Amino acid sequence: MHNLTDRIAEARINGWLGEVQGLQTSLTKAQEKLAGLDRSIERNRSTRHPRQPWHADHRGHPTAPCRRWTRLKS
Repeated sequence: MHNLTDRIAEARINGWLGEVQGLQTSLTKAQEKLAGLDRSIERNRSTRHPRQPWHADHRGHPTAPCRRWTRLKS
């Protein structure tokens, strides 16, 4: 994101209006994507059964419940 904002600033300085527009579109889409991922994470956290095992990936983000838990829950 910071790279895109830096590139937008550079394009403005150089008067590359088409480049500014394209980079702004990319920045908007990237922000929308991150917001969607945040909503998805929150939705998964709120729908997790309190006794369901919680697993995290290497970044600390929740992962899908294991298949074994899903089968036992039914």
